[in-house]
Formats: sequence, C-alpha cells, structure tokens
Amino acid sequence: MVAHFFLWLSLLIISSFLLGNIWLNIAGKRFQILVFIGVLVHELSHVLGCFLVGSRVEEINLFSSRGSYVKYRKPKIPVIGDVVINLFPLVGGVFSIWLSTLIFNISFPKFDIEIYSFFQLAIMMIREVASLFIHNWNSFSFWIFIYFLISIMVCLVPSKQDLKNSFVSILLILIAIFVLLYFNIIDSSKVFLPPTMMFVVGSFFGLMAIIFSFPIYILKKSLLVLLPTKRKR
Repeated sequence: MVAHFFLWLSLLIISSFLLGNIWLNIAGKRFQILVFIGVLVHELSHVLGCFLVGSRVEEINLFSSRGSYVKYRKPKIPVIGDVVINLFPLVGGVFSIWLSTLIFNISFPKFDIEIYSFFQLAIMMIREVASLFIHNWNSFSFWIFIYFLISIMVCLVPSKQDLKNSFVSILLILIAIFVLLYFNIIDSSKVFLPPTMMFVVGSFFGLMAIIFSFPIYILKKSLLVLLPTKRKR
C-alpha cells in the first residue's frame, strides 16, 4: 500500500506538471486566463486549509503579476497545520473534479487498488478514458467538463512556494509515520488507503486531460512549422 501511495501520488504530480507545460505552450500569454477556474480552486483550497487548522487569512490575490497567492498567519496546529494549508489544493482539486462529474453527469469507474497492481490499473484507466470519449464526444456538457478538468488539473499540485513552506513539516510527518509503521503501531492500509484512492481518481482524470490536450499541442506545433513566419523590414 505504501508503494501504491507514492506511485499514484507521483503520477498525479507528473500529470499536472505535464498539462501545465502543454497548455502554457498552447495558450502563451492567455494561459493564466484559460486556467482561472483552476487558480480559483487552488487558492480557495488554501483558504479552507487555513480554516481547518485555525490560521487567519490576511490576503488573497488572484491577479498578481507574481501569480496568485494567499497570505496567512501561523496555524494554531503546529507541523500538521503547515502541511494541511500548503497541500490542501490536492484535496480541493480532486474533490472539485469529482463534483464536476456530478454536475455534468460524467460517470467514471471505480478502481480497486487492493486487487490490481499499478500497471494493471494504468491499462484499465487508458481503456476507460477511451470509452468515455467514445460515448460522450457528441455531448456539449462533456466538453465543458473537459475544460473544467484541464483547468483544475493544471493548478492541482502545490507550487514551489507551497512545498518550501511545508517541506520540514512534511519530512517530520513522514518520519513519524514510517517509525509507527516499522513498529506495527498503526495499520498501513488505514493510513495510506484513503489518500491513495484520491490520487488514483486524480490520476485517472489527469490521464484523460492529457489524452485530450496532447493532440492539440501537436497540432499547434505542426501549424507553426507549416505556416510562413512574418518577416520584419
């Protein structure tokens, strides 16, 4: 279960970073406007994290030249508080995608990570993504959902500043968890199963967003090669 936790977390993070690079190349200067819904979800997740650990929010900025951010005071819960605040966009993002599936009536399969291996689940995901596109390609609400999905997925992972703010706290928590696991004080399935399931759901939709986005990226690159460039006089 521990291995599954880190594998699916890694896949989710890689999917988000890859999507960010793809759409930054596609949209250029319009990138921040394109993913505004994701930016909103990301920052509001920080705000909710602050509320959960008793931290006061001092400023929320969605349109800064340095990017969006949330300024907050030191949380009342030490160590865990910093982790919750800075990593909560992962939770808020996946929850928002799940909520979007309900709003746009998009059904997705349930994956049993306790039965199938990582690679078996990955193959199943590719098949299910293909099935979703085949059965919903002519639905307008499906393409609206795809837009919401891409926007949220691009902004899903914590920023460099988020990781910097919580690095020490994350390290301390991981050390504590592995010590407890080593001495069999806690059950790994109870600790790692819920977040792993969340990462599996996020990875599934991340894969879905990449499969849609990559052909657009290739198409734009091809057009840039084929179309003549303007000469300056």
